Amino acid sequence: MSLQQQLTAAFDTSNSSRAAVDLEIMTLGGLVSTNAKTEEDVTKAGFKNKGPKPAKPPLEPPPSIDITFRKRLKGQFTTVPHVPKGFHAHWVVEMSPEPIGPTTWVAVYGTGKARVITGPSGSKVWVRYAMVRGRQQSAWGDPQLVTIP
Repeated sequence: MSLQQQLTAAFDTSNSSRAAVDLEIMTLGGLVSTNAKTEEDVTKAGFKNKGPKPAKPPLEPPPSIDITFRKRLKGQFTTVPHVPKGFHAHWVVEMSPEPIGPTTWVAVYGTGKARVITGPSGSKVWVRYAMVRGRQQSAWGDPQLVTIP
């Protein structure tokens, strides 16, 4: 048997052993959560009580937007909603050329909270964010005017 085959066999054995241990721990956890009468019973079995889920953040736009310009790269900037560190949410972003109007807004696609917006150097664009949860969307935040470097 070659070294590669031995290594593959060892990985397979390790993965199946880990899967068996995980299954046993999940089974024990299910038994403890079903049969424990008090929180002390849970801790005596070696588990911690998770407690209630934290409340979802309110569905509202970010208070402000952070804009960053790259030193040597012209014609684009990055925008991020200004939220506390560790705050997780889904965002939709729109931009509009100057002057803004009700029909001038276009979506800025991307994932996460940061968006890169490009355009001719010296042009002015407005940017706004809204938080999304499922099919619900917050109101749009205050638009911020940015001059593309």
